[in-house]
Parts: sequence; structure tokens; C-alpha cells
Amino acid sequence: MEQLRQHQQLQQSQQELDRFFELSDNFMCILTNKGYLAKFNPSFIHKLGDAPDEFYARTFITFVHPADQDFTQAHLASLFSGRPSAAFTNRLMHKAGYYLDFAWDMSAEITTGLIYASAMDITQQVELQHNLLRAKEAAEQTAQVKAAFLANMSHEIRTPMNGIMGIVQII
Repeated sequence: MEQLRQHQQLQQSQQELDRFFELSDNFMCILTNKGYLAKFNPSFIHKLGDAPDEFYARTFITFVHPADQDFTQAHLASLFSGRPSAAFTNRLMHKAGYYLDFAWDMSAEITTGLIYASAMDITQQVELQHNLLRAKEAAEQTAQVKAAFLANMSHEIRTPMNGIMGIVQII
């Protein structure tokens, strides 16, 4: 009887874990040491638009923006060489051809040769940062133009005022 109860609890725990994996809006995946996805949650399909077969057929790095591939591979290699975890950002390609930004947390299990990873879509935050940076640059440029205008106006007003002040002193 006790063994049956333990088995049911184990089954229930597994179902809860699977449900957590399936319902998470963040990317959750397991990568093999060859770079293939062994398991992934529905967020991959939802956010990147590919069919599940596409994810299994291609290595993870093929989804990564070309400019981000070297450091992404370096992080993966460091995990397999004994580093316990890695946190980094990169861009993944949507099936439609545009890229989305992700913040990754990964941990490796050396004995099984697997990497357990989760990622949060930070595309909106990155876009907001870029917009804020552009607004800051525009504000700085506006301030420089304003300073130059005021310096010029000050000079333009000062020159006739000097003439008027000279005439007033003579009078």
C-alpha cells in the first residue's frame, strides 16, 4: 500500500513538473552536447513560429543571429567544460526572418551531457532601451544647438548694445 502511495505521489510530481514546463511563457529547453534540442516547451513554437520538427532537425545555434553565434557557442562550450551555469543574451530568428532578443540562464549536467536552459523574451525591453538611447542623443543634440544659438544671439545683441552704451556715455 505504501509503495502504491509513493508511486502515485511520484506520478503526480512528474505531472506537475510537466505542466510547469508546458505552461511557462519563458523558453524552457534541454540541449544535447551536440547542440540539438532534446526537449522544449510550446513557447518555442509560439514565439519562433517553426513547427516542432524544425526544432528537432536543426541545431540550436542555427536559430541564433550570426553576430551572436560565437559567444553563444563559447557559453555552451564553457558549460560542458565544467562551468556550472551561464547567463547571457542573444537573438533568435523567427520563422518570418526577424530576430527576437532573449536572456538565457543555462546549467549543464556533465554526466548526462545535457544543458538545461530557460530564456525570457526581452525584445520589448531591448527596443525600449534603444528608443531611450536615441531620445537621449536627440536631447543632447538639441541642447548643443540651443547653446550655440544662445551664444550667437548673445553676441548679436551685445554688438549693437555696445554701440548704444557708447553713445549714451558720450551724451
